[in-house]
Amino acid sequence: MEVYERIRRLGSLMFTQGLVSLSAGNISARSEDFFYITASGAILGNLKRKDLVKVPLNSSFNFRYAGLKQAPPSMEEIVHRAIYLNTSKNSVVHVHPPAALALAQDAEYIKPADSEGKFYLKEVPVIEVSSPVASHEVAEKIPSLMKKNPAVIVRFHGVFAAAETPEEAASLVSTLEFSCRMEIYRRIIKTEDY
Repeated sequence: MEVYERIRRLGSLMFTQGLVSLSAGNISARSEDFFYITASGAILGNLKRKDLVKVPLNSSFNFRYAGLKQAPPSMEEIVHRAIYLNTSKNSVVHVHPPAALALAQDAEYIKPADSEGKFYLKEVPVIEVSSPVASHEVAEKIPSLMKKNPAVIVRFHGVFAAAETPEEAASLVSTLEFSCRMEIYRRIIKTEDY
């Protein structure tokens, strides 16, 4: 299956699962000396071919001011590039899952209690930066953490997950969100009198 079709399908699935709002989140896949990434403002739940942008891996070409007719890549391109240049990962997914972000507000890491979360994620570090969106700070911190952890949460912003394939990266964020929902339900049940 071609890259566009794989990313289109995953964008739709992640939107349906509530991992992103209408025009939030991004997906990328590396291929040799470039990578494909969803365009800035693209609606992950309804991606079109024009919403997938090919960008060079080793240089940041400023699409926003180049006068090109194609859409600019996601603002998070800088973080995706940093992950590719500093790890062996070939796919990155960035989403804004509400349960994971809620639990990360006061945590240094999320440690799933369910068996699937424990197996695939073990623990997910939470970082806090002064400027979380499209940030050089995030691009500097995440790659070293991704060498040991397949996912990292940026407090009050979102989750970056990296893996060999886009499907594996998407599965990681889905697993994280499911684990966090289970933890929230556990806390609710624990406080109720039954």
